[in-house]
Amino acid sequence: MKSSPNIRDTHKASVIMLLIEPTPYDISRVSALKAMWRGSIDVLYVGSNLSQPWNIVPSAIQGQVLPKGLLHQLLTMGRAICALGRGDIVHLHGWYPPLMILSMVIARMRGLRTVVESDTSAGQARGFKALIKRLSYPILFLLPSIFVPGGTRPARYLRSFGVPEKKIIIGEMSVDVEKMLAFQKDARDRLKKEAKSYYGFSSLETVVLYMGRLESYKGVTDLLLAFDMLKEAKNIRLLVVGSGSLEGEVVAAAAQNDRIYFAGRLSDTEVWRSYLSADLLVLPSHFEPWGLVVNEAMAFGLPVIVSNRVGCLEDLVDDGNTGYVFPAGDYGELAEKIRACAIDQSRMEEMGALGLALISNWTIENEASNVITAWQRASKS
Repeated sequence: MKSSPNIRDTHKASVIMLLIEPTPYDISRVSALKAMWRGSIDVLYVGSNLSQPWNIVPSAIQGQVLPKGLLHQLLTMGRAICALGRGDIVHLHGWYPPLMILSMVIARMRGLRTVVESDTSAGQARGFKALIKRLSYPILFLLPSIFVPGGTRPARYLRSFGVPEKKIIIGEMSVDVEKMLAFQKDARDRLKKEAKSYYGFSSLETVVLYMGRLESYKGVTDLLLAFDMLKEAKNIRLLVVGSGSLEGEVVAAAAQNDRIYFAGRLSDTEVWRSYLSADLLVLPSHFEPWGLVVNEAMAFGLPVIVSNRVGCLEDLVDDGNTGYVFPAGDYGELAEKIRACAIDQSRMEEMGALGLALISNWTIENEASNVITAWQRASKS
């Protein structure tokens, strides 16, 4: 973890953070930031349960959710920005929805410094939409003082629109790795045995875990097709955790194949139990800005198999060392990667250990330290 011993003594600027929604990741990150930054940090959220039903009600310290409606939200955010003084900072989670851009403009008009984080990578927009971005983004990206991309791919995306290197500080997007490591400390073997027993998995079976939204862009259908190609491999099981529009497809597949276990949507330590019960994680997304489940799986010592569309790939997935990469949509290749892992258990354990060693440095505290470095640089720009 990067140390920042002088932060508490030298930086007292006030910060307003506008985030998308209260998530476990952001709640932990806000706590880490407030522990490091001497100035005040006020957190506002665009809404609740926008990407999925997190069902988190933030405390007063963790921030507040804005009222519904763009006009009400803009008035609230505008008043908050206008209350800031010279040298204070507006921190935004990207440039969408429109409230983010409007807040960016207001901050610029008041002469305030703006820090914008992003996990956006290339490869999604096509045709006219791509043309609009190519024309407008170089202008839009002149407004922020500093960008904090989650990792290598989001940083490259910003550079492709002309953002200079001096305005980029990679945040190293993460989860509460230290909390997950503490949960397993000195008891991982026992917890793993208990988790496998809970789901009815044998220690002789290779358990493949999918954790996330059950939507087409996540490659869920590809995973089911790949698993169907592994019918002869009786020692391979599939655990699916999540909810979404493809839930019926997963339920039907589980009804036809008793080696598929559908757990539905889980939360808190139930999620951790799922990681402990598994032997590897698969994230077959056709589009995935980052993929925090990869961070989580590595924190539980799992190797990962990801598509080449997963945003964290270049930072966390060293093909053949911490996991495997396959072309998005190629479920035949995905099946072969899963089979290769099941055949070589010792190699799978080695990859899991390498991933754990890597992710141990990608902590929430480290990410918070990178964000604060961005705030410091912005205040000097």
